[in-house]
Amino acid sequence: MFSFILRKLLYLLLVVWVVASLTFVLARAIPGGPFTREKPLPPAVLRNIEARYKLDKPLISQYFSYMGNMLRLDLGPSFRYEALSVNDIIRQTFPVSAVLGFFALLMALSFGLLFGTLASLYQNRWQDSLLMLFSLIGVSIPGFILATFFMYFFGFQLGWLPVAGWGDPAHIVLPALTLAAYPMAFIAKTIRTNMLEILNNDYIKVARAKGLPDRIVLFRHAIKNAILPVISYLGPLIATIFTGSFIIESIFAIPGLGKYFVSSIYDRDYTVILGVTVFYCTLLVLLNFLVDLSYASFDPRIRIIKKND
Repeated sequence: MFSFILRKLLYLLLVVWVVASLTFVLARAIPGGPFTREKPLPPAVLRNIEARYKLDKPLISQYFSYMGNMLRLDLGPSFRYEALSVNDIIRQTFPVSAVLGFFALLMALSFGLLFGTLASLYQNRWQDSLLMLFSLIGVSIPGFILATFFMYFFGFQLGWLPVAGWGDPAHIVLPALTLAAYPMAFIAKTIRTNMLEILNNDYIKVARAKGLPDRIVLFRHAIKNAILPVISYLGPLIATIFTGSFIIESIFAIPGLGKYFVSSIYDRDYTVILGVTVFYCTLLVLLNFLVDLSYASFDPRIRIIKKND
């Protein structure tokens, strides 16, 4: 187990370094610079600003300087927001994105599992057809179109929920539902397919022949095995939700980290682009690592292989 964890941590560090290096190069490849304006700055002023942020040094020198600061967890100052560092921006805005992502993840897992299970239990009936129709819609329609529809229908037409802003629990519902739509549909289809296969297995038939109640057979045997592919999907699912929140936060005017990331690309704010990318990359590979560790608690075969080793 120790060697497995060590290998995973080394892999994590390698992935973060590769992503940081590629982002550093690609950010510098964006035409213009962080201080490019419609009305050009006087050359002397531009030289002083670039010297202040060490942008006058060779690119390789900037790279090693940034990597050294990153090892000290210093992601540098923002070129666009003079009073804020990248660390300050992440510290102030990520909790908002995390709350939104948490509720979107909760919706996706809860309703995806529920809809997939119900569809398998009512196979080839109208309930199954209706649930799979909703799943097809969730997979097919882009998030920004769903966001527009939810804002128009639930916000403007029915007046049930606010269409923008942040602060009240009601502000979470529409953006979280928009973020959860695709993974919810994917989980529902996955659970339905696995449940149909598992419910026809011999051990399920034996459990029912022994007189076990259907709810015991369903929850103790069927769902526990059907959910295994969903556990594997948790890593990409979290990535989908958190990276998808960039656009959704902009649509619903949510003061999260995505707002700064999107604006940093337009402003060529190199340090914010790099810092947010590295931060999300580290977060996602850590979460994937935790998913790999937790998978053993759901699949007994992994524990058997470990004991034999």
